[in-house]
Amino acid sequence: MSQAISPGTQKVYELERVCRMWEACRSSFYSRQKKATKHKRGPKPIISDNELLGLIKEDLAATPFKGEGHRKVHARLKPKPV
Repeated sequence: MSQAISPGTQKVYELERVCRMWEACRSSFYSRQKKATKHKRGPKPIISDNELLGLIKEDLAATPFKGEGHRKVHARLKPKPV
């Protein structure tokens, strides 16, 4: 409905007017619109989660110490600055 053009003014109906006619809150419209987006926000990771999990398991298997922490694993897997 908000994409339809008014025959009187030849303009697109405003969201406020559409919500008023449907007796719906605009916050409900925006909430539903937000749920419709399925993609994650932010930049895309360089490697997938499964690849990263494999690298973490390899790193933990290669270390002679037991109970390595996440900070050490992160430091070893972090890309080296150029």
